[in-house]
Amino acid sequence: MTAVGTLPGLGAAAKQANKGLKGALANAPQGRTKQSNSLAQNRPNIYNPPSGTQRPFEGDYPNGARTDEQGRLTHDIEGRPLQVENRVVGRKVDQGPDQPLGERELDGITEEATGRKAAFASHESLEGNWAETPYHPKSKQPLGVALSEDLTPEDLPKVYAHEVGHVIDQAAGEIPVKGLEDELGDLYHTLIAPERAGEFPAPGQPRFTPERHGYDGDDPPRELMAEAIRAYMVDPSYLKTVAPKTAKAIRAAVNGNPALRKIIQFNSAAGLAALGADDDEE
Repeated sequence: MTAVGTLPGLGAAAKQANKGLKGALANAPQGRTKQSNSLAQNRPNIYNPPSGTQRPFEGDYPNGARTDEQGRLTHDIEGRPLQVENRVVGRKVDQGPDQPLGERELDGITEEATGRKAAFASHESLEGNWAETPYHPKSKQPLGVALSEDLTPEDLPKVYAHEVGHVIDQAAGEIPVKGLEDELGDLYHTLIAPERAGEFPAPGQPRFTPERHGYDGDDPPRELMAEAIRAYMVDPSYLKTVAPKTAKAIRAAVNGNPALRKIIQFNSAAGLAALGADDDEE
């Protein structure tokens, strides 16, 4: 059973993982407060990208794609090598169907990037947050993922994917957001704004930002990037259409990182199947 499969109380394995997570926090140099060393999701107002965005294969590979003898794509859109035996978000073969990143892969990414499995914890121990991704105050590398036991089966996969976005962002050394602010801001409003009209934010509400969500200090840029990474995992075609510069920055940071690209790589259209059905209303 995967960490995202059920919402029981803390089982033995989850308790052990949570103990390891707390130990990592206790033993890490405390250059900042614990709260400052965690990227916390304050409430599960989180939605999947609007459906219906599709890009043709030629839109990503206008000059054709490089493949191996089995027809598997060997390079990403910018020409960086893809390690075809590892997780590749999106297309994997020339002219082939889009391959989703399954929910089980969230567990694998978390464990391989942090050295420990995601753990459930009480909402109280998370200080009222729905999840946390603590990171080392000096290296900024992620230390683990803690998820609230109170998350519903509908919200859990989406919140977990957002936290894995933090894991990837931290493991990549915090992807710069300079020059991406407009794309990231529009994306965040679309996917997080609480008042909904179907799959989209309801018109007339103020632009929803990480600051309005309760984040301050150095956290807002990291929230913007984590949500963009989640969108890339959920629907790469959508992200590349509405935020092409951001998608390119994520590919460069992840696919160009020798350690991280062994865990996950980003390429072309439609990755992680929609995680949890969104309600039209809160």
